Amino acid sequence: MRKDNKWKFFKRIIELSEAKDWESAKKEWKVIKITQIDKEEDYGECICSHYPIKEMIQMFNNLNHHEVIVGNCCINKFFEIKDYNKIFRAVKKGKINALMIDEAYAKSKINQWEFNFISDVWRKRNLSFKQYDKLEDIKLKIINLFTMNSERIKK
Repeated sequence: MRKDNKWKFFKRIIELSEAKDWESAKKEWKVIKITQIDKEEDYGECICSHYPIKEMIQMFNNLNHHEVIVGNCCINKFFEIKDYNKIFRAVKKGKINALMIDEAYAKSKINQWEFNFISDVWRKRNLSFKQYDKLEDIKLKIINLFTMNSERIKK
């Protein structure tokens, strides 16, 4: 991302937020939809003015209901996670990964027991019904950390 685009992104998000500082403003926003574009004529433009973007991330402000389209470079800056692309690939498939589990625990979205449980079983194939139900409950909590509504991501 070019340096001037980075500042355009920060400035635009703050303008569209209720809060007037970056740290507070970014807490108002959630990802609601990730769209992969295959046709060149359908490519989008990021709010930082970067064009073309093939993977458009639609974000929603919980307080004032503004919506924006953001590209990969800006979304990585937004969430300050180095490998956010891995998270996007998982969320688009309705799955989780180790990075998401760690982030959910770090942000206290899951407790110690849930962290230990999901770390132990999330890659296993043969689970009891009870384990599977608990895994799905925790998985939904984790996916919801990165999206506004996980059902929108699954299609």
